[in-house]
Amino acid sequence: MLNRKKELQRTAFKPKKREATGELALFIRLYAKQEGRCMVSGLKLLPPEHPEFYKQGSHCLPKGAYPEWRLREENVVMILPSFHDEWPFVKEKDDEFLQRNRAESWIPIVTYFRALREHVYTPSKPLPKKPQVPMSP
Repeated sequence: MLNRKKELQRTAFKPKKREATGELALFIRLYAKQEGRCMVSGLKLLPPEHPEFYKQGSHCLPKGAYPEWRLREENVVMILPSFHDEWPFVKEKDDEFLQRNRAESWIPIVTYFRALREHVYTPSKPLPKKPQVPMSP
């Protein structure tokens, strides 16, 4: 006969310890450089003490494909979490598409991404300059 009590026993959940990567320090530095403003909209970002602060650091070049660019300031922009979710869908679009779809605010970042990627594949091309943080509406 089965012991139902033993069958229902559960073990305590033990969260996995995360190893420090240096990303948080980078995000805090960029937050200060951008004066706490989103690179897409110019709106205020979540402060560093907010539990979702880390979701605002967006890597232009993906971390997996370009691990050597993971902690480089040139590869990260601070954007609101809602924009972070849009990034995979807009980064490969051309300017005309972004304008037609009322996503003009993405054009400077997408243009920067293209130039950054070109620099990575053609090192003789100069490292592009990051776009300015827009004025909030």
